[in-house]
Amino acid sequence: MARLAQVRLVVTDVDGTLTDGGVYVGPGGEALKKFSLRDGMGIDLWRRAGGGRETVFCTRERSEIVSARAAKLQVEVWAGATDKAAVLRAALRARNLPPEAAAYVGDDVNDLGAMGVAGLSFCPSDAAPPVRESATVILSRRGGDSCVRQAMDLLLACQLTREQYHALVASLTGPPGARSAPREPGSIP
Repeated sequence: MARLAQVRLVVTDVDGTLTDGGVYVGPGGEALKKFSLRDGMGIDLWRRAGGGRETVFCTRERSEIVSARAAKLQVEVWAGATDKAAVLRAALRARNLPPEAAAYVGDDVNDLGAMGVAGLSFCPSDAAPPVRESATVILSRRGGDSCVRQAMDLLLACQLTREQYHALVASLTGPPGARSAPREPGSIP
């Protein structure tokens, strides 16, 4: 729990964590990737929680799709990162943060170096076996299926009181009384 409480910088790989690792290629060569909107909400909650909390995407790819998703979520992108460990070490120095203040979410062997630099590492349940063996926390969610949200929820649960978390959620949704009462599936309000 103490390790979770120290994190301020969450760095996540993209393909296989924020996506399912697949790519759709159209007849003209255009590529499409599917991102989980729940991951996006988790990233937004982390940022809105304040206290210097930050998320960064770290990827070997240079992709307009990833840049567009990062811009929407207001996160920095480290594109073309062939040595993710070196990039993470440089970022920690630039931010004057110790490794214990960083968490890394990765799914494949090219993430192992950065996972070793970060004070805490997460991986999706379908990560490559060497990554599952190295991760501090193996998430129950698969890549592209809100595993980053699960990591953010774990971090926030260790860093915020219940009241702080509810206030954070209310800042997005309004006070609890403003929400409609629970409904049966398929019913119309």
